[in-house]
Amino acid sequence: MKMKQDAYYDVVSLTSMGLRMSPNDGKLLHMANSFSIQVTSAESNVLTPLASLGLMVKVLTKFIKDNPMSHRIKQALRQRGILYDDNDIVQDSPWGLRHQINFVEPGVGRKPPVVFNDRANEVAKTLRIDDIDMADLFNHKGVKILHISGLFLALSEQTAKVTLSLVKQAKASGTKISFDINYRPSFWLDRKKQLQPIFQEMVGYSDILFASVFDCETILDQRIHKDARSDQTYFKALFKSLMKACPNLSYIITKERIIEDANHHAFGAYAWRDNQMYHIEPLPITVVDRVGGGDAFTGGILYGLLSDMPVHKHLSFAWAMSVLAMSVDTDYVMPLTEQDIWDIWHNNPHMKR
Repeated sequence: MKMKQDAYYDVVSLTSMGLRMSPNDGKLLHMANSFSIQVTSAESNVLTPLASLGLMVKVLTKFIKDNPMSHRIKQALRQRGILYDDNDIVQDSPWGLRHQINFVEPGVGRKPPVVFNDRANEVAKTLRIDDIDMADLFNHKGVKILHISGLFLALSEQTAKVTLSLVKQAKASGTKISFDINYRPSFWLDRKKQLQPIFQEMVGYSDILFASVFDCETILDQRIHKDARSDQTYFKALFKSLMKACPNLSYIITKERIIEDANHHAFGAYAWRDNQMYHIEPLPITVVDRVGGGDAFTGGILYGLLSDMPVHKHLSFAWAMSVLAMSVDTDYVMPLTEQDIWDIWHNNPHMKR
């Protein structure tokens, strides 16, 4: 996959930034008296490890002028090495806009994790295409990969409009398009008729697609009748069907997860590129907090593509990046070196001194 060689930005992404609130001391959400706070979004979770490993990344989003939470979010983005524009909107009333809040209760054993999203009146919904200097972004500086998450695409009619306009401009400039469908039932409630054609149009512009089996069946109408869905024959048929329906795609990736309990999973992955399938057999992992694991996996794939790793190697890298993310209680990870990731893949548990 040939990238723009003279681009300033490695990866740029649209996002709606917010805060994650997790109960302290492992308490249930409704019983907690204190919470830890971290700045989060699916897209910034993808970009953070890339920035940590030296790539140039940027989010396109909206903030609230003189708002303490916006200030905290900008501070966190700077700490993580993620660039942004001071795209502020004036908040003249306490009844106006705000940043999303995600309440997260990590799972333990037989008790599953719980995520409660509070996303009313998100400021990023006000983002307009005129807020983005596309000439500077795509023509003057240049972007190798524009990464889009279905979470932002599904926020509102306005975010869908901005996304598709940006994608068309990026595509025309030679930027590669990465799309993670990232289906969430709460986002799609009573909206399938409205959202499905938008998502299908987005896939039509994409070069790189991250999609679960459920995404492929529900959103892309790809139903391969096979009893054993984990069987390689099923995935090969699914990928071939997707490539026939969407010939623009160069690369398709899906994760495979078998859950024993909240803290013990078997985790693997499938990929399809150049008419060949690649597979990581599900391997046992210990999970502290699975939130953000998928985003880290996506980041690992994009890093591998930008680093010219062969497919089998960057699929392994992405797997290990995801495992790292699921081993900590933050939505994002900041590896110091590639070796930090490869130690996980090679199962090297010995203490470093």
